[in-house]
Amino acid sequence: RAWFVVLLVATLAVNLALSIALVKHFGAHAEYWLGGALIAQAICATAAVLILKRHFLTRETTPIARGQRASRVPAMEIFVFAWPVSLAVGLTWVQTQSYRFFVDAKLGAEQLGLFVAGYAVSAGIIAAFESVLQAYFHPDFYRVVSSETELRQSEAWNVYAGAVLPSLLLTAFFVGLFASSLTELLLGPRFHDVAVFTIFGAAAELARTYAGAYGLIAHARMKTQLLLIPYGFGAIAAIGLVLTLVPPLGLLGVAIAQATSGWCAVLGMHLIMRRQLRISLPFSKINEALIYAVILALLAWSSTFIDSDSSIGRFVSVKAFFTVGFAGLVYLGFQYRLLRGPAGRLRWGRA
Repeated sequence: RAWFVVLLVATLAVNLALSIALVKHFGAHAEYWLGGALIAQAICATAAVLILKRHFLTRETTPIARGQRASRVPAMEIFVFAWPVSLAVGLTWVQTQSYRFFVDAKLGAEQLGLFVAGYAVSAGIIAAFESVLQAYFHPDFYRVVSSETELRQSEAWNVYAGAVLPSLLLTAFFVGLFASSLTELLLGPRFHDVAVFTIFGAAAELARTYAGAYGLIAHARMKTQLLLIPYGFGAIAAIGLVLTLVPPLGLLGVAIAQATSGWCAVLGMHLIMRRQLRISLPFSKINEALIYAVILALLAWSSTFIDSDSSIGRFVSVKAFFTVGFAGLVYLGFQYRLLRGPAGRLRWGRA
């Protein structure tokens, strides 16, 4: 974990420093900003390879006694594990990002920008929350599944799913229910009409996170090639739906295509991964999350009766600010109730 945190923070810090320096010295252009990011990635990736080679890679495997720390693995084993993951990432990009070329060609860059703005609201919030869950649960999940017994791996994933799936579901509902206020707070009142894309974006991002959770089964079983079929299914569905729905529906067709293709990938994941481990989906926790979502929906509905034209500064209305603020506090309370049980069970190995 220590090297992971050091390299992650170093990459972000070098990225920001180089991007700012290039923009200041050569001009405020996106190419210079992204150039700083690319240089930072190259520098830190080189350092990461040297660290990996020195501390964790070896040409031979030696038996590890029970209780002894396994610190070195063959480089070829890492490659066999990693190359399907790389292809899966590429297929995910096709599913979630390739629509931009078609939309730009058919509807224009302005329409594409409106869609991306609305989608980015939900994508940013859900991705940020997902990263917090992963930072907390992933190290202990991988520690438990390293036992290499199918029963322990199955129990570990079921506990992990019991924690993250209901929590992410509630997050997606929160974003969708308060999409109008969130777009006003994060984008401004001029972007009020893109709230519908935030709603569909929440559904698409929820599907992405669920597919990622299922993908951990492939990691646990050391069979990452299983990821290629569901992600390929999602990529093909995305391309086909965009080509079919955009001409008659415009940007709404893009939103429908993104959400639908995401859940196609989840369906493929479920059908494949249930053959690898004994999956037990957390229906009781999901139902609890749905009850909390209904309460949030009532809060969102009651906020429509608030009549306030006053604003904070030039853009943010008092209504949007306090609606999201109050609902956010309620949402955090619900998240605490959802997470307090599974968090301890997986962290202390009682999967």
